[in-house]
Amino acid sequence: MTDVKSATRVMHILTLLRDHPLGLTLSEISKLLEIPKSSAHELLHSMSHENYLKVRGNRYSLGLKVFEIGRAAARSSDLLQHARPTMKWIAQELNESVQLAALDGTEVIYLSKYQPRRDIRLESEVGARLPSYATALGKALLSTYSEEEIDEKFADYHFEKFTPRTITSLDQLKRELEGVRLTGFARDRGEYTEDIFCYAKPIKDHNNRAVAAISVSMPKDSASYRDWLLTVLSEGTNSLSEKVQAIS
Repeated sequence: MTDVKSATRVMHILTLLRDHPLGLTLSEISKLLEIPKSSAHELLHSMSHENYLKVRGNRYSLGLKVFEIGRAAARSSDLLQHARPTMKWIAQELNESVQLAALDGTEVIYLSKYQPRRDIRLESEVGARLPSYATALGKALLSTYSEEEIDEKFADYHFEKFTPRTITSLDQLKRELEGVRLTGFARDRGEYTEDIFCYAKPIKDHNNRAVAAISVSMPKDSASYRDWLLTVLSEGTNSLSEKVQAIS
């Protein structure tokens, strides 16, 4: 096995196990990644020995070394260093849950979270991935892409329906994104989780492309409260956009 092929397979194993927190067996990993069992066993043994994986019975899952690397990456991120104080300020001003996410393909990855309220349950956790079309964060991020880029991202994509309000087609998504571009903010009206409402705005680089987005989540929507919420959210994301543009 060449070094390059081995390195690629290691990355595929880590990515696969990221989506299976309860772990997978050697046979499952071999089958899902189409790696010969002998080669997979050799890699899994080495990764376990170096603490990149942990073994419980016959199941492999992500190990402590991966957690340490993730923490180090978070500490070294300029975006996170700037975003956390701003997120804390937004959360304190509104007493609502505040989240930061970036886009990876058609999914959002949650990077940080402040949740002063404990009376609502959010599906997202730091490191989690959710479909972009079903979240305010995702729509805020996608709004900085052109219609042609959206067509390419979602070509032959299956839009899963999570609630009665979930977007279920590319045409519907493009209409929604046009509204986000006009208003400057994205909404989630219980589209992924029933009775959870979110507003989000993008953090933009000097090319006007979103590098991340911040959302505010709450158990109910209110027109009178919305103006204040968007004022606070805009102040925070505009400030972060200026900082991102200064360091990019």
